[in-house]
Amino acid sequence: MKKLHITALLTFLSTCTFAQSSNGIFNITGHISNLNAGKIFIMYNSSAQQSIKDSCNILNGNFHFKGTVAGPVLGYLRLDNTNYVDKEAIYIYIEPSDIQAELSAGPFSAISISGSKSQDELMRWKNADLALKRKFINILSGESFKRKGIKKKAESDSLLLYEEQRALQTYAFVKGHLKSYVTPYLLNFFYRNYTRVQLQEVYAGLSDSVKNCTRGKELANHILQMKDNSKGGMAANLAGKDYVTNLDFDMVHLKGKYILVDFWGSWCQPCIALLPELIKEQQKYKRDDIVFMSVAVDEENNKAKCAGIVRSIGLNSINIWQNISDKSKDSIATIYDVGAYPTFILVDPTGKIVERGTGESGFLSCRVRLDELLPKN
Repeated sequence: MKKLHITALLTFLSTCTFAQSSNGIFNITGHISNLNAGKIFIMYNSSAQQSIKDSCNILNGNFHFKGTVAGPVLGYLRLDNTNYVDKEAIYIYIEPSDIQAELSAGPFSAISISGSKSQDELMRWKNADLALKRKFINILSGESFKRKGIKKKAESDSLLLYEEQRALQTYAFVKGHLKSYVTPYLLNFFYRNYTRVQLQEVYAGLSDSVKNCTRGKELANHILQMKDNSKGGMAANLAGKDYVTNLDFDMVHLKGKYILVDFWGSWCQPCIALLPELIKEQQKYKRDDIVFMSVAVDEENNKAKCAGIVRSIGLNSINIWQNISDKSKDSIATIYDVGAYPTFILVDPTGKIVERGTGESGFLSCRVRLDELLPKN
């Protein structure tokens, strides 16, 4: 699993503040089985968006944290003093209450956490999501692209069915939890799975305190930006110079063709793993029917590396470059609202986005749409 630096993570997991005294005290009393002594660390954001890191000694497996928060804060616990979040971290919703945590060491995991309403709600969603994953465990094992023929198509269809059911299940959950701070947290992960109308329907039902929290405000901003460059909207024009071939390009001149856009980076292993499949997809269609665009979002000193990857795999595409440090409103990733990699966007001959998605499932969604819309060679 890719590690995330705590500063970036805590910005993403920042607290939703509501009208309650900033002196709201929380107590976390816990026990760790199979561990008698040592230290445990906790990290979360304060209501002022300051990163707070605390630690306490473990005595006979027991530990205790005390602090103040204004409202629900999603933080994490771990047994070592690092500023990263990975599979060793235990997520915990902190709010002004007495919280009991029963944990286990080797591996570090949560047996039960009680006393936090938001934690209960998050676990309700996680347990339902885990149950759904178990139904599709075979096609979620990462083996689907190693298959061939009918079996491969069946697995692709199954993966798309899983994503569809997951989106429906999550939407049903948030519709049933309109007063929960977990709702905007989840939708800031999954909003790309829904139409603007669906998101507006959920947002309209949120309580004022949830709307005004950090996650609620970000959700409102996502909904506002979804008018363009989302499924059903018109794609923004891209023009410039191909960083691999040094040739000029302009999407305006590509009207009448399908365009499959791939946002990737040399740092992104899932992106690299899907490039051979993108080549196979390219080989299926006539060159005058469809154009492939590759948008590398990477460090400036990796430009030559990305160009080398494109050349080495033989990707016949229009190659666009964006510095990953560019977070301006005019950057390509911002304009297209790309927050996960790889992201695939399929544009039809009129310039309308007919499909988009992230990861393997996003690629499969675009591939299935192409199979429906465009005759192969």
